[in-house]
This record gives sequence, C-alpha cells and structure tokens, in this order.
Amino acid sequence: MLDREPTVHGRFYPADPRELKSDILERLNKAKSTPQKNLVAIASPHAGYVFSGDVAAESYNAVRDGDYETIVLISPSHRIPISFNSVLTEGSYSTPLGKIPVDTHFAKQLEKNGKSIRSSTQGHESASNTAEHSLEVQLPFLQVIFNDSIQIVPIIMGDQSLSSALDLGNAISEAAKDKKVLIIASTDLSHYHTDDDARKIDSHIIDAIRRFSWEDVDELIISHKSEACGSGPVMAAMVAAQKMGANSARILKYATSAESPFGDKRQVVGYVAASLAKVDDAETENISDETSKAGKQRSPDQIHLDLETKKQLIKFAWEEIRSILLNKKNRIIIDSSQFEGEWGVFVTLTTKNGTLRGCIGFIESLGSLQETLATAARSAATRDPRFPQVTPNELDNLTLEVSLLSPPFPIESNDVIPGKHGLIIEKGWRRGLLLPQVPVKYGWDRETYLKQTCVKAGLPIDAWKNPNTKLQAFTAIVIDETKL
Repeated sequence: MLDREPTVHGRFYPADPRELKSDILERLNKAKSTPQKNLVAIASPHAGYVFSGDVAAESYNAVRDGDYETIVLISPSHRIPISFNSVLTEGSYSTPLGKIPVDTHFAKQLEKNGKSIRSSTQGHESASNTAEHSLEVQLPFLQVIFNDSIQIVPIIMGDQSLSSALDLGNAISEAAKDKKVLIIASTDLSHYHTDDDARKIDSHIIDAIRRFSWEDVDELIISHKSEACGSGPVMAAMVAAQKMGANSARILKYATSAESPFGDKRQVVGYVAASLAKVDDAETENISDETSKAGKQRSPDQIHLDLETKKQLIKFAWEEIRSILLNKKNRIIIDSSQFEGEWGVFVTLTTKNGTLRGCIGFIESLGSLQETLATAARSAATRDPRFPQVTPNELDNLTLEVSLLSPPFPIESNDVIPGKHGLIIEKGWRRGLLLPQVPVKYGWDRETYLKQTCVKAGLPIDAWKNPNTKLQAFTAIVIDETKL
C-alpha cells in the first residue's frame, strides 16, 4: 500500500490549503465552459497553475455538476521509463487539501482486464528525483469540486503506443460497466517552439481530438506533425469514452504559456481543454465548441459586417505581416463585439496581377479572433510551403483577403453549393480544403469543385463518391480589400 504525499505543492500550485482552494475557485468561476450532461472524459493540461490553470479550469468547470463514484486519471511518465501502464491498486494520493483514496476494487479489476496494465507503485512514488507531477496537479481541482465524495484510479502510462492505449481504453470501459466513472487524460501539447509555430503545430492534434479520432492523434505524433506528452492518455481516454457511449468531442479552450503573465513568445508550451460526452442526435447536430460561448455562435450568413469593421480586419492583418517582415511592433486592437464565439480564419495574399502568393489558415480558432487572424496573416506571408517567404519589397504589389469560417458541418455531395460552401474532403490521413470563393474564381460546377477538392487532398479525383470519404462544408465571410 502506498500513501503518496504531495511533491509539487509550492511550485506547480499553492502549498497553503486556503490559498490553493481560493486559486482554483477563482479560475473555475471565470471559466467560460458550462457543466455538461453525460460527460464521460476530459483532457486537462498539467503545467504549473500560473501557466495552464485557466485552461484546466475550463475542463473541470464542465464536470462541476457531475455525479461520479470513481475518477480514472491517466498521466504520462515524465521522470522515469516505464514499459507498462502502472496502476496504483491500494493506498491514496494526498495534496494540501487532504487525502483521496484509491478505488481498490476498480483498480484491481482494471489490472485483470488489460495485458499492458500492472499493479505497481512505479511512477507513483513521491521521491523528489522521480516524482511525477502530471497526475498530482489534477487532484486539487477534483477536491474543490467533489470534496470528499470520490475515489480515484491513478494510472501512469509508460507505453504510449496506440496498441497500449487501445488495451488500456478497453480495460477501463469494461471495468466501468454500470458505474459512474469520469476519465481524465493529463497532457500538454507542443513544447518550446515560438508562439506562432506552436499554434500551427497544435492545431492539427486539436482537430483530431475534435473529430474523436485516436488514430489521427497517433499518426500526428508518429509523423512529428504534432506533439503531446500525454498522447497515450488522450488516446486511451477516447477509446474508453467511445465504448462508454460518448459520441461528441468539444474543444473547450486552447492557449499557450505565452498568455501567462510570465510567458515568453519565443518558447511556449501549448495547452488544451477538451471534453467527451454522450449527446443525443439533436444535440450532436447543433453542438459547437464551448469556446463559442456555450454554442451560441452565429454563422457567417447571420452577421452583417459594416465597412469600417471590414477595413479594420484588413488593416490588422497587414499590420501583422509588416510587423514580422519589417520588425515593426504596432499591433492594433480589433473590436470583436460583432463576433460572438470563435472563428476559423484564412488569409490569402495575391499579386495585383492575380497570382496567388500565399494562403494559410485554420479551420478551428486558435483562441481569440485577434490571435487567430494574426497567426494566419503572418503565416500566409512567411510559411506557405508552396512559395518563398514574402519580401518587404513585394508588399506594395500584394492584395489581401480575409475569410472568417464557420465551424465545419457534415454535408452530402448533392447539397454542396459552389460559392456558398467551403469544402473539406477527408479520407484516411489525407484531407483537402478549398474556400468558397475558389470555385467562383475558376467557374467550377459542383462536380468539378468536388473533384478539385479531392486533388487538393491528394486523393483520386472521384474519391468523393467513396462511402468512406468524409465530406464537410463551412460558410465564410470573405473580405477582399480590392472590393472595399
């Protein structure tokens, strides 16, 4: 039996119980997420609270009204190599707020259910040189929300391969039958890139989580297109949650450590809050990320932007491009009062003779409209892999277009309307996206539009007819500076 003492109190979170509880309550009370019914799992970051506490609070605020008997916590091993999934089957974990007992019956059943799972104290020790923080930092949030009414099953995941995640996820779902169980996946995202690069890297794995695709999470990690120190816990939680009835994933918040008072945009860590829940069909059709203010985001065709607002967005994008090309720091502030929720953004640069010079964007918001637009603008000028970086001498010969995107939604091929719908076609690992103004520019009909989006994805030209191909659409506000 191990009674695990706290090890990172006073460093990752306050050591004083009153200060710790006050800190957590303050973060929960300002969170924008709302409690969700039938919530099965959450993902939460594990950095010091000053860096990631507000993101974690978005996940925990979503479970505040939950009625759970057991909390299964899955964390990666940062400090020692472990070749298996280590579950503590007897004992407790402590924080300055008190002791949380292990659900011994559930933990021992878990060990029986999975080949990769062993009853062990490895990864759970409190020795200063081996102590794992990623599980401990989750516990004070649980203690504030649920007081003394919960038991935990602490798991340190040593083998984060997809096969290990599948084994652990299946074992959790089997042990959770007929029980009220919440699963927590502890993870941070990319580490020590610039803020711009981190947001681009993290956008891929965030999209995979939103689409409930653990296979894509695994592929992104293997290919090094994204990073997550807790990718295994995320995949295991997704597998278990789906088997437990969850059918909807929400991204509740994304941020980087640059947004902390102590952050540095030159080297950041990415953080995501996400939830997996069981919702009925009507809810699934209308659901959007919690970051869109509880699903109340208006679609682009419901918003009329006045001329001054459009000019403001174009001016802001240009200022961001000049800031990176000319090293000028002159950021203006966007008045986002007309934009409820958060928006995907694409920025397109074109020469005055009509030649594409760069186009980069994000289907999902990277946070505020201002930050997403800033990152898209800078990336369009400097990071489009099809073109060399824009030079300062080119600026006077370029025009700029901003597209504000609605959340994607499923669509049948016969319902695609060129000029109205942007299009995303996805099959396996390949995905292509075209903005709604593209088919208008080239005079394409519906079928040509579908074929060309397949080409963009690197798929056969008729892949849109394959029943295994996923078609999604979005609408957009397109702001072309040449028409203002």
